Parts: sequence; C-alpha cells; structure tokens
Amino acid sequence: MLKLDLKYKGSRNYLQGGDFFDAITSALFDETGDGALKKLCFKSFARNQCRLVLEKRPGKSEYQIGNGIWLKSDGEEIKFWIVESDEPVLSRYPFDEDELIAPSRIVGNVITLAAGNRYSAIENIVALTKKLNYALTPDINGKWVFGQIEMLKPMPTDFSEIEIIRSSERKGVFSCNQVAIDNEHVGEIRFIVGQP
Repeated sequence: MLKLDLKYKGSRNYLQGGDFFDAITSALFDETGDGALKKLCFKSFARNQCRLVLEKRPGKSEYQIGNGIWLKSDGEEIKFWIVESDEPVLSRYPFDEDELIAPSRIVGNVITLAAGNRYSAIENIVALTKKLNYALTPDINGKWVFGQIEMLKPMPTDFSEIEIIRSSERKGVFSCNQVAIDNEHVGEIRFIVGQP
C-alpha cells in the first residue's frame, strides 16, 4: 500500500484528477523503477488523503474512489486501486486555470494550446478538455469533470502543443476526447457530468 500526499488545488474542496495522475505516476515509478500510467478511472470524488492498493482489490469496508493500470516497459501490467482514508487534507496550493487556458483556441470540436507553460501535461489536458466541453455543451445538470484517461504511450514531461478533439458525446452525461501532444496521438480522456 502506497500513501499519496495530496493537496487541494486552487479553490476546490475535493482532490483533483490531474493531481492524482501526477502523484500516482511519481509513487509507482518510485516503487517499480520503471513504467508509466496506462489507465486511470475515477468512481467518485475524494476529500481526504488517499492510498494506492496494489496487492488485491480492496475489501468492501474500504472506500474505493478509483482504479487503474500501471504498464512496465516489459509489458507487465500492475493493477491498482485508490482508497480514501480518514486522514484530512490539510493544505492547498494556488492554481490559475484562467492563465493556463487563456492562449488556447477552439475551432469546431477541437481546442489547441500552442504554448508551453509551467503546468504539467495532465494539468493542461484536464483544463483544456474542461474548457472544450463547456464550450460545446454548456447546459448541463452539474459540472464537467475528469472521469477517465487511457494512455497509448507515456505522458511526456515536455511539450510545445496540445490538441484535444471531442470525438463523441452522450449529451449531458459524458464525452470522449482524443489527446494529441506535439502532433502525436497519446490517448483518450473522458469527462463526465458530476456533482463535486
């Protein structure tokens, strides 16, 4: 079991999916010495600190908020589950989402950001997908939130352009969005309509 040390992002009162992506990547790379996140899926929101369970699926007494797959370079897949603890989150850090998305542009069902910045690739992907979903489907019962990501290759640490293409949508329920980084298709992110 691996402990994740997470903070609230900006003004949110729940732990954000992009922060889980980065924290899980760091924890599992430290644990295995190799590999990358292949899949990350959320079932509910977390407001307390969380742990990664690697040995086996958590029991019913543990509150599971998500799961995923870590892919090692030799092809071995390691399944993991995210379990929320009773330990409160005691800190937060600033996040200027408006600054991040300001240089982006939307044409049809595509949003593009052609500028590197100080945020991680997943932070950019989540913020851009959120902006695209609100632009294409603004009238929803809830909020557009990050629900799942499947990676075709490891998430790059450096990039100069990110493009998100909405490929399908179930109106007001969820959307599927293709992710391209520097003109290379790297995966698919799904957003769902939820109530944080």
